[in-house]
Amino acid sequence: MRIESGLLPGQVLQRVRGRATATLRGAADTVGAVIATVRDARGPLRGWRARRVGRATHGSFRAELAGLATGGPYRIELTVGSERVVVKDVFVGDVWLLAGQSNMEGIGVLATAPRPHPLVRACAMNGRWALARDPLHVLEESPDAVHNPTQVNAAQAKRLRRTRARGTGVGIPFAVEMVARTGVPQGLICTAHGGTSMGQWDPALRTRGGDSLYGSMLASWRATGQPVAGMLWYQGESDADEAQAAAYTAAMRRFVSEVRRDLRQPRLPFLMVQIGRHVSAADPRWWNAIQDQQRRLPESIAHLGVVGAADLSLDDGIHISSEGYQRLGVRLARLASTLVHGNRREPLPPAVRSIRRVNRTKDQSEPPSRFEVRFANVVGGLRATGEPTGFTLVDREGRPLTSIHRVRLRGDTVVLDSEYAGDGEPRLQYGRGRDPYLNITDARDLPLPVFGPMTLDNAMAVTPLARGWVASAIRPG
Repeated sequence: MRIESGLLPGQVLQRVRGRATATLRGAADTVGAVIATVRDARGPLRGWRARRVGRATHGSFRAELAGLATGGPYRIELTVGSERVVVKDVFVGDVWLLAGQSNMEGIGVLATAPRPHPLVRACAMNGRWALARDPLHVLEESPDAVHNPTQVNAAQAKRLRRTRARGTGVGIPFAVEMVARTGVPQGLICTAHGGTSMGQWDPALRTRGGDSLYGSMLASWRATGQPVAGMLWYQGESDADEAQAAAYTAAMRRFVSEVRRDLRQPRLPFLMVQIGRHVSAADPRWWNAIQDQQRRLPESIAHLGVVGAADLSLDDGIHISSEGYQRLGVRLARLASTLVHGNRREPLPPAVRSIRRVNRTKDQSEPPSRFEVRFANVVGGLRATGEPTGFTLVDREGRPLTSIHRVRLRGDTVVLDSEYAGDGEPRLQYGRGRDPYLNITDARDLPLPVFGPMTLDNAMAVTPLARGWVASAIRPG
């Protein structure tokens, strides 16, 4: 008797209203009823001692394990006559699909990686389930050419894991926090690949199978035979250029729609990270454009949430540190608590509510301009370590104007004082540039999103139909 699909050793099955179902197919020489016994450390589960779950005939069998309770590890024994197969370390909990580029793959220093948790399991890129340990993503293990032209064997993979200095990521910190919040096992399906763009993740490439990132991701998910609780997505750095940035929102809307269709989960929650910092002298406009588009994606994509990462420490010029991943994992778990588990006591991350210019005065005791920026979803008030920072006034072309000399935090509001005395229409950015210093969060350690340039809500219009004039250079008659 042999199981060919539907259940793997060490696997986490996705719970639906507290129960999981696994549909198994395989080979058997005997004709007859398929009998299942499910045990935990205390013995057979109630209702799972010698339970009939399917039938074998013509050299094959089909069985359905319906109603497995949340928990584990379970030892599942199937028999047909004298034939027998045993699957060990099966869990029932929540399963997450990890995808994107290097900051999801995990490039943090392994010396400070988190310890494994007995209730956190991972499906590696070779399709095998095991206790989750960093590095989660070892591209060389994948049988798919898009990740690696030549798959390494088990001994080579073990050596790679032992000798690597980098490879910690956000997956394990997220899952450990979810165990703490839910008390149930967590499973991670690893499909990320560093340095990849939205074009490389294009769902239209699914027909190429393992020669495409999307096709490989689908194959990894299908091999589990299960739905997932949600998808963790960290990507966008490779699209931060003039040629690709303008198409990012449309590409994300298409990607999310196709993933939900292919997984047959139309309301699949997407937990997304707004890209962080990049220590680089390159043109920052497109980097900030990607960040601002990501901030606004929940406006056009239902059941998608975004958390920030631009205030986290780095282990190199672009990759988040192991310590930063710990904080990011908790942030994503907070988002999952809301989007996936419907926890109304855990609001979504802070979001811009309004930006207003509140005074224009010649009183020398007051600054020429004062701005108030209000945020939604702030828990416990805004706070900063040291002087709050990160805001920039810019003109229409994105060039910095007179500096902001004072920043005050008042509950859900940031008050900005500036020497700007113009009558034009300034715009406001938070996190301008590729490598800003940002330090404002709410009491949950959820940061303000990078945004802008954004116009003011009460900007003066020059006519009832026009907010401002744009003058071109003199042109030949």
